[in-house]
Amino acid sequence: MQRGFSLMELMIVIAIMAILVGVAIPSYSQYTKRAHYTELVQATATYKVAVALCYQHRGNLNDCASGQDGIPAQQPETQDQLVQSIVVTTGGIITVTPNDQYGFHEEDQYILTPHVQQHRLTWKSSGKAVEKGYAK
Repeated sequence: MQRGFSLMELMIVIAIMAILVGVAIPSYSQYTKRAHYTELVQATATYKVAVALCYQHRGNLNDCASGQDGIPAQQPETQDQLVQSIVVTTGGIITVTPNDQYGFHEEDQYILTPHVQQHRLTWKSSGKAVEKGYAK
């Protein structure tokens, strides 16, 4: 009596593994991109606090921009990090631009827009990063 697997059984196992790998690799790729992009999202924390303090101090967002009222000036470009620049424009809008790393490009910006609701700031995120699913 011989024991072993038939050629048909081996081909079925290989086909099932190929399907699983074909589904898993794109999902893993998207997961790693989102994980890298969290560096950009976390970099906004200081700027969000600064814009909130500016709003509390001035009572509006009109003069809340980079380099004014405690908001840090534009972050200098650095090649060793994913963050290329962070700019706060008039109205407290925070725009983060990534370096060309890990499959990201300059157009994959993350934009945070402050909204005043009952004298509190809430943030709405937008930009190509949100459209592509890297950030929420």
